[in-house]
Amino acid sequence: MSGAGKSPSANRLHGAQSRPAGGDVAQFLAEILGRVPSSDEFLNPSRHLSAALRLADAEARLESVYRHYAEAQFQSRNAELDHMQDHLDDLLYFAKSPEIKAEVRLRILRLERASKFYSNQAKRLAGRYLREAQSARDRALGDYLDIVEAGSSN
Repeated sequence: MSGAGKSPSANRLHGAQSRPAGGDVAQFLAEILGRVPSSDEFLNPSRHLSAALRLADAEARLESVYRHYAEAQFQSRNAELDHMQDHLDDLLYFAKSPEIKAEVRLRILRLERASKFYSNQAKRLAGRYLREAQSARDRALGDYLDIVEAGSSN
């Protein structure tokens, strides 16, 4: 689905798909290169620096996505639906009519299933984001190693 009809802010990525913090990328870049590159190097970056920067970005994204994935594994229910269920529990407690109580119980059971479904859906989505981030990191690492190997054979 395209972003048509949505607010401009809805088109921005968030959570596991957001851009990593610049400090995280800089830290990974320094670890990959073994030094902190000068600002002049970024004005006209070499193939080696460009590949290292892509790898640092991929590593930072992978770390962020992995944190999101790990957090999602401990969620067994959807918090928003649980909040709705709390209101239904209150209604069940205060309702006088047996018909209303029966309907509330039925809706609580439906919410229970929906809560678990959406929680599992979030886990699957987090797993997909993790696989995508791992794949992007593997491609960036392969490109970086190819450039390093080509540079060392010259």
